[in-house]
Amino acid sequence: MLNGRRILSNRRVTLLIVATGLVFGAQLVYLSTAADLFFDVYGIADTFPFYFAVLATGIGLASFLNAKLVQRFGADSMARYGFVGLAAAGLAMLAASGFWDGRPPLSVLMLLAFSAFFAIGVLFGNLNAMAMRSLGQVAGLGASLIASGSSLIATLFAIGLGAFYDGTTLTLSAGFFLAGISALALAELAVWGMPPRWRPYARQL
Repeated sequence: MLNGRRILSNRRVTLLIVATGLVFGAQLVYLSTAADLFFDVYGIADTFPFYFAVLATGIGLASFLNAKLVQRFGADSMARYGFVGLAAAGLAMLAASGFWDGRPPLSVLMLLAFSAFFAIGVLFGNLNAMAMRSLGQVAGLGASLIASGSSLIATLFAIGLGAFYDGTTLTLSAGFFLAGISALALAELAVWGMPPRWRPYARQL
């Protein structure tokens, strides 16, 4: 109990738990609306698994590349690129949704959604490492609290935003953008709450 309170009182860890939850929540918004979205907007039903698999490869490809790049750039830099990429993909989807009245061409949706999932793949590979960095001897309990806390945030985010699904791409676009921009702001706040020895991250970005 004491260690749990100690972990959650760590400003950096708490902010990164919420940031992780928002990113995971954006993915849950997609998972909860994808089948309906592809059918409502594009009339796709039988071939939906194919499109689902194509988008899922974005996360897999990002994880593969992240493993090679993180040693060069660091988890913090990679995470920030991921936040910016997710927010940018979401903003572009919002613009496309507005231009095409919530029903952009399938090729446009696939390109932008793939970009968003690529960014999410980068983030999944680094956010947990960032949150765990300062936990030391309580890392085991910390990992459990990070997983459970971020899952709770993600569920609430997905339920709240999913309630606004209207048969267009607007809800998914908003989910990607809000998760990316909000998580970026939280991560920046977490950085400035770090001990001075970790501040080079902020300077190099």
